[in-house]
Amino acid sequence: MRRYTPAFFTMLFCTSAFAEVLAIRGATDVQLQEFLFNEPGDLEEVSEDFPGTSDELPIAAVTKLVALDPEEAAGSVAALFADPTELDQPNPEEFAMNFALSSVTPHTYYEALAASSEERDIVFSSAEIVGTQDGDEIELIGRLFLDGALTIFAAESAKDISNVDVTLRVTVTKIASDETETTVFEGTVTLAGAADGQVTIEADGDLPTDTLVLSDLSVLNPDFGVFQVLIIPPMELDYQYDAVVGEQFTLAAKFQVEGRNDVDGIGCAAIIGTPVDSLNEVIALTADAATANMMQRQIRQERDAPTGTLVFQPQTPTFGLCPAAGLFSLGMLAFGIFVTRRP
Repeated sequence: MRRYTPAFFTMLFCTSAFAEVLAIRGATDVQLQEFLFNEPGDLEEVSEDFPGTSDELPIAAVTKLVALDPEEAAGSVAALFADPTELDQPNPEEFAMNFALSSVTPHTYYEALAASSEERDIVFSSAEIVGTQDGDEIELIGRLFLDGALTIFAAESAKDISNVDVTLRVTVTKIASDETETTVFEGTVTLAGAADGQVTIEADGDLPTDTLVLSDLSVLNPDFGVFQVLIIPPMELDYQYDAVVGEQFTLAAKFQVEGRNDVDGIGCAAIIGTPVDSLNEVIALTADAATANMMQRQIRQERDAPTGTLVFQPQTPTFGLCPAAGLFSLGMLAFGIFVTRRP
């Protein structure tokens, strides 16, 4: 398996109190399912975990399917988990995932999934949290980072793209010492195609929607009649949970993107925290290198400086986006909590 080392993005729990991190575990999973004449064809699945299949970080799961003569279609999926202790910065950038699916044949299309997850075993001691003692229940705030783009494209405008969708899912679960699981953050956002060549966006859960931007890049790219990109700008997301001083617990975060394309020149892609390597590779196989390079450049530029329109009307934030000024670095691991003692 070739190593996949894009620029990473991260999940981070950050705060003004120190926590002892007893262990870190990570996993990556990718799946790529081919459909030929609406029947399942080849299936590729790759999983890596740390520690387990590898005792070193980063770990990566990568797979690709290519259909050539007489079919012309391709899919590529990748997920990576890097060492969150390597970078001395608030955002250790340990997660990355992407996929790209494209077909110019009337018979072949794909479904893809890429996931990256992390678990941290944690304990807060009374020595680290002033005014507490073992057994006290405390309220905590964790933080994670997120950015990326979801896109649907087609060669012809007004094409029926209703079979195409791309979804991002984010979950954080707290696992207590008695193995009781509590979901403390859960959110999804989906970019879906419509019969008239337009797209719709649906969001659910804790992911804030105020800054989501939809950009129509087809006006800039003559190779595509449909080229819609949903920009997920850099976000710092807070979530709340409880813990008991002196009692070990686990925080588990999972990021997942999934999607499906369609036949006859219809494709989709998800780029979460990573460069668009898989997109370039797939478009070059189903179109040409020049088209792939232009598409990659346009998405990168749009992520850096969105030109589209806000998907949802801005709302007064209550729980979600947090100002960068609220970050406190906790050394190489950059892991912590905002703590308030319950009366």
